[in-house]
Amino acid sequence: MTKTSRLLALLPLLFALLCAAPRATASGVHRHGLASDECELCVDRGLIRCLSCDGTKRGMVPCRPCNGLGRYDCLECEDGRIDCLTRVCKDGYSPWSGKFGSKAKQERDPCRYCKRKGTLPCKVCTKGTKVCPTCRGRGKFPGACMDCVGEGLMPCPLCAVRPNPDNCPWSVGRKRTCHAHADKIEPRPCDKCQGPKVACRSCNDTSKVPCQRCGATGKMRTVLVGGSSRGKGGVKAHVGCDGKGVFACSLCKKKDPKPCRSCDKGRITACGYCFGSKRATCHGCADERFRPFEIYGSHLFEQGMFEASVGYYDAAVKAAWVHFDERAAKLAEHTGTKEQRAQASKNMRAERDKVSKRLREALAEARAKLPD
Repeated sequence: MTKTSRLLALLPLLFALLCAAPRATASGVHRHGLASDECELCVDRGLIRCLSCDGTKRGMVPCRPCNGLGRYDCLECEDGRIDCLTRVCKDGYSPWSGKFGSKAKQERDPCRYCKRKGTLPCKVCTKGTKVCPTCRGRGKFPGACMDCVGEGLMPCPLCAVRPNPDNCPWSVGRKRTCHAHADKIEPRPCDKCQGPKVACRSCNDTSKVPCQRCGATGKMRTVLVGGSSRGKGGVKAHVGCDGKGVFACSLCKKKDPKPCRSCDKGRITACGYCFGSKRATCHGCADERFRPFEIYGSHLFEQGMFEASVGYYDAAVKAAWVHFDERAAKLAEHTGTKEQRAQASKNMRAERDKVSKRLREALAEARAKLPD
């Protein structure tokens, strides 16, 4: 038998294998080949309407930069104030080392940069906190549904996916096809610069920097050594800064602000789910890996399919423990103080107990509906 005849003989077998292989939905989740007329839930082959948005593709999206709080602490300052940019300034004064004349104590002059205050107002926040520019203080904003990523459909829990806590029913490899960018993307504020420019770190956005040679005092002190008669010792105006104590900032210009590299004039037009890659991170397994199973279990319970509901609620309980174990491992690597780690761990345990209690009660209710 020739090679060509052998290949021809294998063609029917290859065709049968291709027909039996599971197909993939638009979100990358495998179906199991059941037609819509064979499944009680499907609205399309292996697909149901999104249970979170009811197929509308829209929903309220929790704001990630502020964790849904609407505000966040400013990392640039403490209670809305930053230290004076003059290196030698202490409590609003620049001290001078050494002894001058007959005085034994160290002399000092007021710092002209901070105007004797020792600190400067922070230019990027209000009293130590920032209003989140992404959600504008609301903690959430309208956008594409995060559970279906703007598709309006979900894999069917009866014929497309199975309640396996080790595998997310919504995605493969924590990634899924993004449909949010298919809609008209509304520009949103940049969460980095909060506007068309970023504050200059060199001058705290004041267009002036302190003269470090004179300690922003505008003065220089001289002492004659060796009995020289040239010049006169004492306090003189600093020639370098013309006695002003400050210079114009050379790194920024008020009329031509430094542009932000993360946005276009303070606005972002790229898709906030996939950032143009058309592959979005799955909200189900990346944020709360028990969430898909809980949603399916609740829907099946409402439909009177208690046996299937028990399977998904049981998977949700197991996935919840894995989810919080992973969070505990991340907390162990937290670089904060010991008190901060302890408080974060305490909050995590309280949330774990609350979620576990809710899921176990739902599982017990579904089991109670099973026939004896």
